[in-house]
Amino acid sequence: ETLGIREMPTLFLAAFNVTASVLFSGIADVVCQKLEFHFKTKKKPPPALQPPPAPDDEFHLAVPRTLRYMLVPGLSGGVGAVIHYSLFLPHFFPDPHAAAVLSLSLVHTIGQAAVIFASVFMNQILTGKGIEFALEKMKCEGPVASLWIVPWWFPVYVIQFTYIPLNYQPMFHQGFGGIAKIALSYFINRPLLTAPPHG
Repeated sequence: ETLGIREMPTLFLAAFNVTASVLFSGIADVVCQKLEFHFKTKKKPPPALQPPPAPDDEFHLAVPRTLRYMLVPGLSGGVGAVIHYSLFLPHFFPDPHAAAVLSLSLVHTIGQAAVIFASVFMNQILTGKGIEFALEKMKCEGPVASLWIVPWWFPVYVIQFTYIPLNYQPMFHQGFGGIAKIALSYFINRPLLTAPPHG
């Protein structure tokens, strides 16, 4: 019984979900910042034509940004996964047959879009930019980020619910989620492409 969703996650798995989600979120944001810095410096002239490097030309980790990302979607996603694996799946999908796998995969894929929109919104709130700006950012970045990230989740969920035993599903999910969070961090933190609303 690969799907195994009648079982409840142990306390260890619950702690793993939260810890892994927070740590992977932090690592993903650091990787994203490094990539952003790398591609920004690649656009500069050849070294022979550049003036002596200024302090701003060196990589500096934006720690507050990383901490925000460890909260949302890190901590919030980890707590949500604990509730999800222990309450939602056993109640709504108790039968591990093939049709349930497809239903689960579709529901989870759609759920990832909701996570993306919520993460974009909440990260702007945590920066203190206000609800109006957060809504504008969510409206601009949510659909684009979902278009890039969400389609990858459906085959991942099909594999997860078909071949991965329940006790290892959180690890599998968090592993791929760590990769997806690199892209999400970019969309959350890049400058708003439209003029911000005026209040």
